[in-house]
Amino acid sequence: MGHIDSDYWDEFARLDPQTVCIRTLADYQVKQRAYTLPVLNQDYVILPHRRRIERLTEGGALTEEDLTKEFTLMVLFYLLHAKNISLARKWISEKDLPGGTTFFRGPHALSVDLVEKKYGQSPAGFIEAGKLLGGTPVRFGDKSIALDVFPRIPIIYILWMGDEEFPPKAGVLFDATIESHFTLDMIWIMINEVSRRLAEATE
Repeated sequence: MGHIDSDYWDEFARLDPQTVCIRTLADYQVKQRAYTLPVLNQDYVILPHRRRIERLTEGGALTEEDLTKEFTLMVLFYLLHAKNISLARKWISEKDLPGGTTFFRGPHALSVDLVEKKYGQSPAGFIEAGKLLGGTPVRFGDKSIALDVFPRIPIIYILWMGDEEFPPKAGVLFDATIESHFTLDMIWIMINEVSRRLAEATE
């Protein structure tokens, strides 16, 4: 992924900040040459000239966070490719996306197993984790939480509790506009990251 990362930074540095902000709903500080973008209830500052992403604390200071490669990729991809379009307000699963049924299987199945293992017997923990990431409980399955990964990319995690017959099961719904912003492999990368953050939120 290293060269992809590098290519994304190169491409991003060439973009017009005003156009980027219209598409992505990010903010831009001319003096600092920095973008501010909310990601899962946290504000991150993206510095193209330094190829860095840092988290903005509540006090307004920048702090380094040990960001995963997935996180950096999904942030850069969003800044590069998000479109200036309104939400469809229609929820779909990964299988409703063109090519989704064949793509999201085997090694590319959405990685919701972390959520199933951590919260399959703990609905309260699942909701608490979602709220820590800025989520709102909604009515799907046994428990569900709506999250804004990015300003234009809301998702819903659904949890079905296990019983004697069936193990716990988790799933994800996307606003139908997701395919305008993200490719299938980037959706997969995003869910890897969000599932990990949900599983770690209550630790």
